[in-house]
Amino acid sequence: MEIDCYLRWTNYPDMPAPKLNSQHVQSVNYLMLEINTLTDDIYEALMDRDDDAAIYALEELASKIVDILETLDDGKKHY
Repeated sequence: MEIDCYLRWTNYPDMPAPKLNSQHVQSVNYLMLEINTLTDDIYEALMDRDDDAAIYALEELASKIVDILETLDDGKKHY
């Protein structure tokens, strides 16, 4: 989404302000920033042929994904 379009959306009179500033939204945005940063790190490491850096970033990303899956799976019944 373009910044100009985003600003118009966030300033839309019918958009409830608490929804935009909720802890959940902030948490999801921070999580996605971490994931995006890790994928950028993976890209750079692969382009630079820096295997150690790529492995580190991949392990960090995998750990983050496992954490998310475990969080989403908490309390769910499996049949």
